[in-house]
Amino acid sequence: MLRRSVVLGGLAALSLPILLRSGKTASPPDGLDGPRLSAATEHPEWLVVLCHGSGGDGPNMMGLAPALQTFLPSAAFASPTGPFPRQDFGYRWFPGALGNDPVGMVSRGMREGAPIFNQFLDAELERLGLGPDRLILLGFSQGSMMVLNAGLRRTPLPAAIISFAGLQLAEEGLPQLSGSPPVLLVLGALERNPDRLQSVANNLTNRGLPVESHLLSGIGHTIDRRGIQLAGEFIQRITHDKIG
Repeated sequence: MLRRSVVLGGLAALSLPILLRSGKTASPPDGLDGPRLSAATEHPEWLVVLCHGSGGDGPNMMGLAPALQTFLPSAAFASPTGPFPRQDFGYRWFPGALGNDPVGMVSRGMREGAPIFNQFLDAELERLGLGPDRLILLGFSQGSMMVLNAGLRRTPLPAAIISFAGLQLAEEGLPQLSGSPPVLLVLGALERNPDRLQSVANNLTNRGLPVESHLLSGIGHTIDRRGIQLAGEFIQRITHDKIG
């Protein structure tokens, strides 16, 4: 079973503050919506869905799409805005704040936010004429918690899951899995409690998943060039293996 853990260094961080904050906006309409990027090929073969962090919105994450599409030109991208407005600015995927009960927050999010998220995923796949095995989920911070927890509960499962800086699993109801989907975990070494990367990687590996994990030196709660490169290469490799 694939398992890679790497500490990377030597590349300067590309700060992406747009991923972390957003101006005040109106409540989203019924269901989810957000910007989209068409595949660079005539017909899309994959759908990559990008999920922002708490306080962000769909346009925040869409800046990653052109860079990632260079690794997979046949992928269409969508970046929905989370369903729950925050009181200060932006949106979130779970209705409750993190507080002192992160697992409880994620569990509530699976009950109240995941059904809305899954409706969006199913509608996008249908719009593009793609099967559920052509779905790749990528999230940052709270969006990472959504793609991990909702993605691993989807039937059928997505092709791959990529998690940046949001390593929290609600284990109740999480199925035992066998060989799929492959998961990429990326965390900055300056984050609080970076040891959780190893803990979550072990948890997922023990559940039967191929896990690749990277602790990136010199950065905290953000995504840098190294992270984009890792995600792009991971997507390229996974899709090549599935087609091959």
